[in-house]
Amino acid sequence: MASKRRDWPWWRIKAGLEARGLSITSLAARHGITKWSLTKAKYRPQPRAQEILAAALGLAPHQVWPSRYHLTGSPVSPTVWMQINAAGVPGHRQKRRAA
Repeated sequence: MASKRRDWPWWRIKAGLEARGLSITSLAARHGITKWSLTKAKYRPQPRAQEILAAALGLAPHQVWPSRYHLTGSPVSPTVWMQINAAGVPGHRQKRRAA
């Protein structure tokens, strides 16, 4: 079962990076990935992006995104996480049920 604690809001992650002299763009360039690859972690589980962002903040990913990890620290399956949280993911369309 995932933790009931709330994930960090995106503004807090960006502020933490800025306090360390970093930005999403500079961090992406440093790791050879696109800015969008990191930004996707805002909306859905992205293990590599979560690791990069959390490490830049000096934290473990489960400390920044507790809803995406079990209490043991192991990640919740992205499929399961999306099923639980699909209503809150921008751009995600739920399948319509046949009448």
